[in-house]
Amino acid sequence: MTGKVAVMTDVMHFIGRAGTQALLDVGYQVLCHDLSFTDETARRSFEKDYEGAVALAAQTPKDIKIEVDDKAGPTTALVANSAYPALRMPIEEADLDKVRETFEQLFFFPYELTKEFVPALKEQGGGKIVYLTSSGPAGGIINFTPYAAARSAINGMIRTLALELARDHIQVNAIAPNYVYSEDYYPNALMNDPVKGPRVLSKIPVGRLGKQEEVAALVRFLVDDETEFFTGQVLNIAGGWV
Repeated sequence: MTGKVAVMTDVMHFIGRAGTQALLDVGYQVLCHDLSFTDETARRSFEKDYEGAVALAAQTPKDIKIEVDDKAGPTTALVANSAYPALRMPIEEADLDKVRETFEQLFFFPYELTKEFVPALKEQGGGKIVYLTSSGPAGGIINFTPYAAARSAINGMIRTLALELARDHIQVNAIAPNYVYSEDYYPNALMNDPVKGPRVLSKIPVGRLGKQEEVAALVRFLVDDETEFFTGQVLNIAGGWV
């Protein structure tokens, strides 16, 4: 895979670091976005930890595309690792500003990023688009309707966007984890709680949290050249929960 270029968003969250390492391991140059990368020290620290990765200062989808083109050229794979807190909001207590922000980060940002990169992917003859979402909405998440709805919006567009881009040799898929360790959604503080931790584990058929590396293995699979016939799928990874 020498010469392949991938873009990873929200790299310091969710599956970002494990996904980046998985791509580096198979020869990708990985250009990484994160809100913290407006700080040069944060960018340099990340690049030291992940040799071969490039930390981007850009924050908007348009600016990310410009910086990627400047630093690496044609992009082979776009990995939208969108992360935003799952805020508890019973419907009668919902803060509509927070609802809009949830959709902005989990739907509109990756959607706009895709819009920016698709023309170049078409021009170069194809590529891969992978969204990191959630399988939580499949079983419902009581009192977390905005989060579930925003994740569902991405899951719901995968099939249609894959059909739209299939003739351009662009594969579109999503990976939908649940019950996977991250400090964003299943942090150590929660799992080490003597009451809450066992309660979470009791819901998982395999009896443990998933590892980020297990999700990253699916990222690696979906960006492989040999999976070009695989498109329009939402892959649930939740230890048998769904």
